[in-house]
Amino acid sequence: WSGAKRGYVFTTRQRRTGYYLDRSSGASTGRPQVHRLRLPHLSVVSDEAEGPLGFAPSGLLPDPVFVESVDAESWAERNGLAVGDELVLVNGQDIAGMTKAELKSAMRSRPLRLALARSPPAAAQAAPSGAGAIG
Repeated sequence: WSGAKRGYVFTTRQRRTGYYLDRSSGASTGRPQVHRLRLPHLSVVSDEAEGPLGFAPSGLLPDPVFVESVDAESWAERNGLAVGDELVLVNGQDIAGMTKAELKSAMRSRPLRLALARSPPAAAQAAPSGAGAIG
């Protein structure tokens, strides 16, 4: 169980999508503990004729893979990828369960489906919990 991840995509009544990421641990207690994080996400699909996607990753597995740069006028820019987005799923598979070779191979496939997690803006993270509340 240690370090295992499983994710779920959901849609709200307001037609917004999100992603639940289950991270399990239990190394210290010996019992599995699941921590569920709700992350906003972006799902994009490249078609079969698409060439280079126009973004560079910040690193490779087993570390988290983030978007380090997005080329102007590229597929990545047209589809809303942004620097700092974390790559979570490739073709429906959680990248945490992939090897470097499997990830590289999957990224070359077309069509390609990507799901990326986006952290809230720094200002939203730093705001006190009651800031901006009305009523």
